[in-house]
This record gives sequence, C-alpha cells and structure tokens, in this order.
Amino acid sequence: MQNSPGFIFVSEPFPGVEVGLILTPSGEKVQLAAGREDGRLVCTDSTGKDLGKVMMIPVYSMGVVLPPQYGCAVAAREAPAPEAQWIHVKGTLPVQVLDGEEQMEPVALEMKKGATASAGHVALTVENAVVKDGSVTLNLKLSRKNRDVPVDRILFQKMDGAALEAEGNPKQVHMANENYTVEYEYVIPSTDAELKVVLFKKTGREVQVPLDLKVGLGGPAR
Repeated sequence: MQNSPGFIFVSEPFPGVEVGLILTPSGEKVQLAAGREDGRLVCTDSTGKDLGKVMMIPVYSMGVVLPPQYGCAVAAREAPAPEAQWIHVKGTLPVQVLDGEEQMEPVALEMKKGATASAGHVALTVENAVVKDGSVTLNLKLSRKNRDVPVDRILFQKMDGAALEAEGNPKQVHMANENYTVEYEYVIPSTDAELKVVLFKKTGREVQVPLDLKVGLGGPAR
C-alpha cells in the first residue's frame, strides 16, 4: 500500500489543522476502510510545536479510478505557529484492508417507492420502482456509517429463494459527516411485489500503515 499527501489546511473558525492523504492499495480488488483502533500519530510543526491530539478522518473511496484510490485525513487539534513552514506527521495509520467477502442474511424488501429494510449495519430504501415489460427498474439506496465495512455486491431472489439475474450498477455516492450512502439502479426480471435482497459485505484485516511525512501549503516538504 502506498500513501501520498494531498493537501493541508487550517480549519476555521476553530483552531486545528488537517492533512489530506491518498491511499493506493496493492491490488485492484482490494478495498480500504477506516480502522477500528485509534491511530498512533504525532503531529508537530517546523518550529517544534506539538499540535496536540491527532485524529483520523474515515477512509472513503475516490470514485471509479484505476488503480483504485482512497482518501482520508488526519486532524490535529491545534493550529501551527504563524511562522511555521510545514508540519510533520509521524506514526501509524489504522486501515482495514478488505480483500474477501461474506454473505449477509437475506432480507425481504417490497418493490415500491418508500419501502425500507435493514440488513445488519446497512439500511435499504427504495427510492423508486417502475414495473414494465415483465421487469422492475429499481432505484435502491444503501446507507451505513463511514466506519462500517462496505458492501461488495448485491443479489436478488424471489421469496422462495430462486435467484434472479439482475443488471445494475452504482449511480451516486454521498458522504455526509459520519454517513455513507450509495444509490444503485437495477433492472430485475420480476414483477413480484416483494423480493429478497442478499448483500455481501467486505471482510479482511486491520493493518497499521507507517506514516512519516512533512507537508506544507504547497504539498510535500523536505
């Protein structure tokens, strides 16, 4: 896994500083998520000032890019000294490396606008459902917390468990505070009023990524 600094800014109106990072996993099928443990990070500026407790902003996907990239940030509570030229962040960054999957318990979901269901840590909401020519076009929203593991894929079944060959892809991704939402559109060859939804969540392990960088307003510093 590689990491590179992206940006630095001092937050307003509260004192403090954040350093943006881009993480690139070693394989295209590997996903990343925020670690469950606290990071062991120290942040100082070029004058030697300790910038206080360092927190990690959850890892998020940078979208459909190859190779896959993930963004995150580390935040210190105190602002650098006015004369500081750069800040130094050193320690370990907790990251979940997700390279496997696990099937979740199937849930029943009505094929109508406004229908909801819950599958473990994921909330499902039907944004729209249109039946035409023996199929339903389903706009489905999945919501979870940023720190929860992501969903790898989705399958649909009839209520008796028979598999359905649905076609679809993610349409939009929304991030707000601690929440992460993905909107999908599927065409499902069924006109049934209710179907089963089977989610597969990513699984893996937590690693401590070494971090030792100096960064200023213009990017990496020496």
